[in-house]
Amino acid sequence: MADAFSKTVVGMTTRARRFALGCGIACALLGASGCVLGNNSDPPVLSVDLLWDESTSSHFSEGTCESADVVWMEWALKDEDGHTVRKSEKGGNEDCQPGFDFFDLDAGNYSITVTGYDTNDQALWSSKCTDLLLERFDSLYECRVDQTGP
Repeated sequence: MADAFSKTVVGMTTRARRFALGCGIACALLGASGCVLGNNSDPPVLSVDLLWDESTSSHFSEGTCESADVVWMEWALKDEDGHTVRKSEKGGNEDCQPGFDFFDLDAGNYSITVTGYDTNDQALWSSKCTDLLLERFDSLYECRVDQTGP
């Protein structure tokens, strides 16, 4: 299943994605002619930053894989018709990641379901993030993954 995963860049820092998105916004606001990030004929990228909940309370406490103690995860990206277009490799046993960059997707509305596991292989984090709209330009979304267990 390397072909599906090879179109997804995992591990790019939130700062790097936000910097690239910020440059694009700055170019648009300043009206800079010829200000293009990458090849203008490239298809848009759908970026999703995962924010892991560090707290079991009803208050969401934003963290990273490390700070929330998430060891591994499984995920699935679905299109608006509910068809899985990308999913985690190896039946889901992937190291926890800070987010995804999905390439070569058609324009449309997507959702991602993420489940995180601790060192005892207990599913303690779960979330479904919807309305991830991909149109003509790159899109960046945050997905809060709530802690549901102890």
